[in-house]
Amino acid sequence: MTRREAIEKLAEWDRKGRCVFSTKDLARIFPGDSSGAFNKGLDRLVEAGILRRACHGVYVNPNAASRDRFLLERIALVLRRGEYNYLSLESMLSELGVISQIPLDRLTVMTTGRKGEYKTPF
Repeated sequence: MTRREAIEKLAEWDRKGRCVFSTKDLARIFPGDSSGAFNKGLDRLVEAGILRRACHGVYVNPNAASRDRFLLERIALVLRRGEYNYLSLESMLSELGVISQIPLDRLTVMTTGRKGEYKTPF
């Protein structure tokens, strides 16, 4: 994949409202490369700032017009795709201003998938 092809494909997905991708998603978007070539191409896109690594196996298009205030929730959905996911009561009540406790550096998501804590620059 060339840089230009990657930008065009990501812009096409941005028009569809998608800016968060798993590694598997990107492998489907950019078919034809061997595993090693794909991983090196992905690293080059991250170095060039075309993609940004949100956490292990999840990437965000930082130039996407479809990015909104729900980016963290979209990252969580990609992390636990195929599972039931919802925001915890504490996170929702805090977001709505019902309770005074404000989790400053985290979003708690309940899931039927495995548990874990992920650090992300977002």
